Parts: sequence; structure tokens; C-alpha cells
Amino acid sequence: MQQKAGTLDGYANASYMLGQAYQNAKEYDSAERTYAKLLQFSKDNGGAYYEAKASFGLAQVKAAKGEKDSAKSMFTEVLKMAKSIGENDLATEIDSALKKL
Repeated sequence: MQQKAGTLDGYANASYMLGQAYQNAKEYDSAERTYAKLLQFSKDNGGAYYEAKASFGLAQVKAAKGEKDSAKSMFTEVLKMAKSIGENDLATEIDSALKKL
């Protein structure tokens, strides 16, 4: 509903929060689908920040599922992305998650 009636930013934020809720509930398949949908939405609409956030969420889900090699690769790529768009707080959060692997 937010996608049709709200702003692009509002929809992206709501989608990210939904992905986090699924992730916190350990519903990893639902979290992956939500983050993947947000990632595609962000790419289609030029939202580099939410593209990075969705990729970070996907990497976190991979790590939670025990797919450490895949997660590490994704964390590394999204860290580069966050730095390239000047999102230093996000980059710090990603770097911290990467070090915990």
C-alpha cells in the first residue's frame, strides 16, 4: 500500500523494517524475499542508500543461516557501496558485522 500511496523513501523504509522484523523473528526466507524485493525496487528507482541497506540485510540473513562465505562476499561488496555513496554510519555498521563473521 505504501508503494502506491506513499513516497518512494517511505516505501523503501517500510520494506526495510519489514525485512528486519522477519529477520528478528528468524523467518529468514521471508526476510530474504523482502530484502530482494527492496533491492530490485531500489535499483529500479535509483535509491543507492536503500540498495545498500537491502544488500546489507541480505548479507545478514546469509550469515544467520550459516552461509558465511556468501555473507562475507556480500558484506565486502556492500561495504564498498556504502563508502562510495558516502554513507559512513552504514559503512561502520557493515564493517562491524563483517568482523563478527
